[in-house]
Amino acid sequence: MPKFLRPLAALVLALVLFSLVPLLQRAHASSGTFTQYTYNGSAGSRPYYVYTPANYQVGTAVPLIVMLHGCTQTPTDFAAGTQMNALADQDQFIVVYPQQTSAYNSLSCWNWFQPADQARGSGEPAIIAGIVQTVEQTTSQWTIDTNRVYVAGMSAGAAMSVIMAATYPDIFAAMGSESGLEYKAATSQTAATTAQMQGGPDPTQQGQAAYNAMGSAARVVPTIVFQGQSDYTVYPINGDQIVQQWMETDHLASNGTYNASFSSPTTTTNGQVPGSGGHSYTVQTWNDNNGTEIEEYWKVNGMGHAWSGGSSSGSYTDPNGPSATNAMYTFFINHPMHPGTQTPTPTPGTTPTSTPTPTPTPSSTNCQIHYGVVSQWAGGFETIFTITNTGSVAINGWTLRFSFANGQTITLGWNGNFSQSGSVVTVTNLSSNATIPAGSSLILEPSFEATWSGTNAAPTTFTLNGMVCSVV
Repeated sequence: MPKFLRPLAALVLALVLFSLVPLLQRAHASSGTFTQYTYNGSAGSRPYYVYTPANYQVGTAVPLIVMLHGCTQTPTDFAAGTQMNALADQDQFIVVYPQQTSAYNSLSCWNWFQPADQARGSGEPAIIAGIVQTVEQTTSQWTIDTNRVYVAGMSAGAAMSVIMAATYPDIFAAMGSESGLEYKAATSQTAATTAQMQGGPDPTQQGQAAYNAMGSAARVVPTIVFQGQSDYTVYPINGDQIVQQWMETDHLASNGTYNASFSSPTTTTNGQVPGSGGHSYTVQTWNDNNGTEIEEYWKVNGMGHAWSGGSSSGSYTDPNGPSATNAMYTFFINHPMHPGTQTPTPTPGTTPTSTPTPTPTPSSTNCQIHYGVVSQWAGGFETIFTITNTGSVAINGWTLRFSFANGQTITLGWNGNFSQSGSVVTVTNLSSNATIPAGSSLILEPSFEATWSGTNAAPTTFTLNGMVCSVV
């Protein structure tokens, strides 16, 4: 480039970059928050993540979708693959991702095949239901339209979604399954392997079992099912059986108004995903006597064990299939718990209710702190905090204080506002993690980096909103 043009080129580049700054800032500002908590209840403990969409305002009642990941997956991986959070930003709903860990299953699978995890009030169903109820009751952070709470899952998560719909039909308005299995398709790990390849017991029989599991809460639960026709992990027969099982369950719960036949769908539609690699698919639906769609079945040709239409940024996805995320959301929103009701929305032109300013929790709050060093090197280290609310009320706004004993100095902090005066460190919440529900834990990972020399001794005393916490 001629020398006399270089200043001009530099100026043009600077102007272009300057013009991009507002766009970059807006893109950053438009993202929601993805926060990890830990649920602790009588049935057990599990981590869970909550995605709060961009521009959400507390006081505006919105739907909630529970997403149950498959084996070897995590909530962050599942969120990346399904892109459900991006849809939540667009359409304004809360997404909750309960997490199975290797402590409870070596492959992090939900234990859908264990009898203790197939009934209401025990095991993993009780834990997942407890997570949902905790989010619903944390009204300082979220306002949930309890008429529109849904559950969906992939593989083992789909099998557990079927269980959740059968055991808690009073919580979940509708259910979605991707590559799942019918209710109680197996009652042991060995039988689970067989069911994945050959299908479970007779679906009419299992439909009766699922209806029995509903107990006094029995009601018609609309279902949407996706199944890859080239799935050699959970074979296609299982998709058929889920539809047939729910056909019987919903028939029993309908007082005779839903009398569908698997071989005679109300509608059958064939489709093709655009592009050279796009899959063809068939969608079948079944309506009740009033013309209301109760079941929807997507059979995707050429697709293996994957979330249909998902992003390659997550595991077990097939971008060449029709979007299960969009189809499930559309199905869900058309099936509230009580038909004829709508999610309240702000009147056009009015100002949405603003998020309440967090206030310190009363001094009666109980708390536990776990402090750990996750990485240490010459002259520096990185930590993780877990703050557990052991009290009976939610913590809304928190200030954590502790002191270093050996001259450590914080150089960088995350997931909180950090300040240090001498040896005393003060950490206050961000707006995205201001609330810690009763009986739950907030994990700050990472929390901070600091320098050290001599001995890197851990702090021994922590206070949360002025209350001394136990250290675990």
